[in-house]
Amino acid sequence: MIAFESAIQLAEGIRNKDISSRELTELYIERIEKYDDQINAVVVRTFAEARAAADAADAALARGAFFGEDQRAGGSGGLSELQPYIRYNR
Repeated sequence: MIAFESAIQLAEGIRNKDISSRELTELYIERIEKYDDQINAVVVRTFAEARAAADAADAALARGAFFGEDQRAGGSGGLSELQPYIRYNR
């Protein structure tokens, strides 16, 4: 099942055009919506942003951009990047 493949395998599938970034993003969004009530693992749901990023990645790939396995220079994807989306109740 594709949902359990490694990040390297998924990236290869995207590069080989076996699956698009948008399709993969939708798959994981569907899994979050299906299972998160049971496991309570997703704190902030930024689905619109994820879809936009997937569309941008697909467009870049169509223009010939290469996405390697190590994209850390572009951002860690950590909590600090989500700060604009977090609302505090004070």
